[in-house]
Amino acid sequence: MRAERRSAGRAPGTNGAKHAPETAARRAVRDSIRAWWGNVLTGRPDVAHPTYGPAVHAHMDGDTLILAGTVPSADDRRELAEEAERLLGRGIARVRNQLRVALDAGEARGVYLQTFMCDYVSESQAAYAQAILRPTPISRPTSCAY
Repeated sequence: MRAERRSAGRAPGTNGAKHAPETAARRAVRDSIRAWWGNVLTGRPDVAHPTYGPAVHAHMDGDTLILAGTVPSADDRRELAEEAERLLGRGIARVRNQLRVALDAGEARGVYLQTFMCDYVSESQAAYAQAILRPTPISRPTSCAY
């Protein structure tokens, strides 16, 4: 008789990797996403994605599953593509990933665009302010006037 040894906090069959216990909320999200994929595969692409809403949609074109829309990050794009690829072989021969990552033009993630408007009494004050607000990695002054 062989005894199974398990480390505390590690799930069986996970090669020793730690996993947080699945909560009811996580289970509900997982089930909603699984149901969304089911809707896509049964010809109901009009159902909104449970996480991304109408920003993400998918549909079948013959035996090709097409993912389209906009996601917040490259990680989200990759995760959705991996979910779709797990469906290969179930009536799906290919996945075409047309998802785009949404970033506003010229805006870095996590950085707010701000406009400062000031009223200077002289051209020398305006020039001084512009010199102080010199370009840095996170600021790009465009003009200074009096």
